[in-house]
Amino acid sequence: MRSWLEHKFRVTARLPLTALVSLLLFAACGGGGGGGGGPTTPPPPTPQILFTSAAPNSMNSVSLVSGAGTDANNLMLEVRAQTVQGLYGVSFDLVVPSLLRYVGRTQGAFLSAGGVQTSFQVIENPPGTLVIGFTRLGTASGVDGSGLLMTLQFSASTAGVGTLQLINGVGFDSTGQRLTSLSFVAGSVQVIR
Repeated sequence: MRSWLEHKFRVTARLPLTALVSLLLFAACGGGGGGGGGPTTPPPPTPQILFTSAAPNSMNSVSLVSGAGTDANNLMLEVRAQTVQGLYGVSFDLVVPSLLRYVGRTQGAFLSAGGVQTSFQVIENPPGTLVIGFTRLGTASGVDGSGLLMTLQFSASTAGVGTLQLINGVGFDSTGQRLTSLSFVAGSVQVIR
């Protein structure tokens, strides 16, 4: 009988020691799940190009707008006529920040409405400044309303923030008279890498 009692005592005496060892092992592992509790590194930013218009939906204006096809490496910058009257042609200079590089252009359909022939020119002179002219040709009248004048494509050369400036902007009617109430609206760009 004594051996059975001694055995029972030994098992009971060992039980608290086993529980203590388990508790110490649990604490040494950091409490389970978390791996040490040190600071975590935030994920890297998603590469993208963000354009913000200085005055979106500005009436009686020529405005810059981010266009379809803009992705992490390319900015498709739309130049849009917004609720204009009698617009026959426009000319302006677009000053581009150094974080963008001019790639190309596409003519929009607004000034060629009605099948009218047009002349469209973009020259980069000096580097970083686009000199742009776009006009209807012949005896056609000007165009009323809103629509796409052109799309300018840029590639991102570096990360950063910059401003696009529309300067020397002029809109004119079919008689060559300047449209004095027409405004030119630019914006800013952010390239995230």
